[in-house]
Amino acid sequence: MQFFPNQEKLKFEPVEHVYKYEDTELISVSTLIKKYSHPFDQDGSILAKKAAENGVSIKDQKAEWEKKGKDAREKGTLFHSDIENYIHTKKIPNNINKKLVKQFSKIKFEGLLFSEVRLFNLKYNIAGTTDLIEILPDYSLSLLDYKTNAKKKMSRFSFGRKMFYPLNSIWDSVLDKFEIQISIYAYMLEEAGWWVRNLTILHIDYENEKLVKISMRNRRQDVINMLNHYKKNCAHL
Repeated sequence: MQFFPNQEKLKFEPVEHVYKYEDTELISVSTLIKKYSHPFDQDGSILAKKAAENGVSIKDQKAEWEKKGKDAREKGTLFHSDIENYIHTKKIPNNINKKLVKQFSKIKFEGLLFSEVRLFNLKYNIAGTTDLIEILPDYSLSLLDYKTNAKKKMSRFSFGRKMFYPLNSIWDSVLDKFEIQISIYAYMLEEAGWWVRNLTILHIDYENEKLVKISMRNRRQDVINMLNHYKKNCAHL
């Protein structure tokens, strides 16, 4: 399914996480959002505090965090693969995702499903991949993105911090950034002529083996403000 003219010209290099349209490198949506967010534990104070609480060295605590991050990414990659395979074959995997994919199979979708769809916009030279697009009977779209964060992190808690200008009215929280991310996907599709009806995060709660739907707002104007600011001030850097 072609969601954009010349969509076949968009290439993705997974190792370096780089999108290219012909010879032009595009900034990924996740990289763009990081430019408007506070880095996690920039001064190392949270790492030091956690190491002291656990009675381990900062080096060991950092290694544990890195291992947890690697394990979470591997889980996320496997879940994406299992859902994509289920959409194409209707087969439930016999692995750690078996119960979760069974729950996914019971979601009542109304239209056609397209997984791992690469999106782009050449006006701003941005690109990204949305996990699932559903084309509804009236030809509007629903977007669904999977997230494997720990349950306690799926919140709008932001340590009292806002994102950077021009998103400085938005809390710098996990859910707010997910909302911006999926709104950028919606923007790219809307600019290509599609009507995006629904935005949803599907949280994969491994702790409780549950799938939880979280409705997201379409923050189109915030996205436009950010993209214009990036193009004017940062794109050349």
